[in-house]
Amino acid sequence: MNEHTYDRVKAKVVEAEEFYLVDSEGRNKARIGLADEGSVFIRFFDGSDMVRAQLGLGKDGVPVLSLLNSTSSPALEFTAGEDGDANIQLYDPDGNTRAHLTVGADGQTGLMLSDSSERVRVHIGIDKQLNKGVIVVRDDNGSTLWSSDNQL
Repeated sequence: MNEHTYDRVKAKVVEAEEFYLVDSEGRNKARIGLADEGSVFIRFFDGSDMVRAQLGLGKDGVPVLSLLNSTSSPALEFTAGEDGDANIQLYDPDGNTRAHLTVGADGQTGLMLSDSSERVRVHIGIDKQLNKGVIVVRDDNGSTLWSSDNQL
């Protein structure tokens, strides 16, 4: 039996700027609220009170699902743009984008792999106009080292 007893309140509408879900010891477990710039979010906390997962809707209407590492930095993000594109981004422990998978609203697809300075080093994609796969490998300066176009 729960050691706490609460009077239940039944209402058709509850209005607030933020809601906190806490455990029996008052630790944050989840939070629903508005950010300063007007976006709305749901955040989930771990046992150390660090945000580990977040679902948000930006003020521009773009939904984002973020899975965060133990320092609350993004590790994995899913987004769906208002123009119909879909993206998945993977981050290293320093917060740099290391892999980006995208499907554009026009059906164009791509996978970009980046170095620790976020320079795209490998791009794999489907060229929709040519209806063929493309692979490009780049050096430190962004110059093409190898391209599947040169091999066909």
